[in-house]
Amino acid sequence: MQNLLQTIMRKFYLSLQLFIGVITTPLDQAYVEATKNNKESVFYNEFLSSTIFIPTINAPEEDKHSRAGNDDTISPIIIESDGEKYLMLFDSKERLASWAQREVGFAALPGHAIVEMMGTDFHWVLNVGTKYTKTFVPDEIEWLKGNLKNIEKQSVSSGAQVLIGAPAKIPDGLIESLT
Repeated sequence: MQNLLQTIMRKFYLSLQLFIGVITTPLDQAYVEATKNNKESVFYNEFLSSTIFIPTINAPEEDKHSRAGNDDTISPIIIESDGEKYLMLFDSKERLASWAQREVGFAALPGHAIVEMMGTDFHWVLNVGTKYTKTFVPDEIEWLKGNLKNIEKQSVSSGAQVLIGAPAKIPDGLIESLT
């Protein structure tokens, strides 16, 4: 029972720290770099490669990890304010939970997949409720879509030597997911 209580308190404390901005994520750091040093490409690159959590209308009865098929869809929560519609995005489950203040379903997708699959009918808001809130306007989303289409696929020629080694930084949550 004490281990369960400690786990709950640790998660609550982490959620609170993330929500109030004491702990920053790599995407937060890229956002700060972009706003302070006029390096938007740093932020966009981090966003496109980050796992982003989209709150959905239907909460699954159990955690389920699956690959989306061609016919799979999600029903994201869309918020309307001042006549504009907003898609909520979060860079952690803790931030999503702090925002929702209740159990809510979500889809976890890489940022580039969100850019590819979502339309430009509404604004996107990343990490609402934190000091690192970023609003994407429809023109900006269209620009991201255009740039994503222009990325060239790279391949390694036959016989080329590929070196695989330890990452410079261990991805957040990797060690915890292995235990």
